[in-house]
Amino acid sequence: MGANVVRTGTAIGASTTVNGEFIIPNVPVGGHTVQVTYIGYIGKEISVLVEADKALVLVVSLGFNVIEGEQVRNLTAN
Repeated sequence: MGANVVRTGTAIGASTTVNGEFIIPNVPVGGHTVQVTYIGYIGKEISVLVEADKALVLVVSLGFNVIEGEQVRNLTAN
């Protein structure tokens, strides 16, 4: 499982494969915004134009998101 790709303002989306490929079926023709997110990376919103009977290819690069937290001092398992 890879990044999540969601049509902004909807619950319609998909997860990418390890190769970054995804399919969101039945997207209406016209302009849309998609949000691409992945844990540990800065998400992006991208405007796209869906045309009739054409595949849409997106190339998206996400930057690292540094998450600061407190140091774990003692960790034990049972």
